[in-house]
Amino acid sequence: MPMNVNIDKHPTLSPIDRLLPAGKEWFTAKEAACVIGRSAQYVRDCFDNQKLMGHAMNARGKSGSEQRRSYQIPRAALLLYLMETANYQPGDYAGRVRELLRELNAAEKRSIAESLQAASASVWNR
Repeated sequence: MPMNVNIDKHPTLSPIDRLLPAGKEWFTAKEAACVIGRSAQYVRDCFDNQKLMGHAMNARGKSGSEQRRSYQIPRAALLLYLMETANYQPGDYAGRVRELLRELNAAEKRSIAESLQAASASVWNR
């Protein structure tokens, strides 16, 4: 189950909010694992080691078996985890793009500018 956010549908989201699906406030361990690109077991381990905050509840297991734990991770806790484990700041992307643009010739820069202008117009004309 992909958890990608379509930025075109949500142009007002901050760079941090774009990391998670719009409107989703609670995540299971499996959903959180999809977001951070790890396994559900990794998410449960992070939860148990208090690297990821949330709520654990006992759920009914099969008759005669151990109780099963259910994990619910709030959006804010997942965003906090992503920010704590990131090796970049949201503004870093713009700086790196500017560095790359300096290396392009005039025709390449014009082509990129036209593409950006067309993309911006499609977002604002909705």
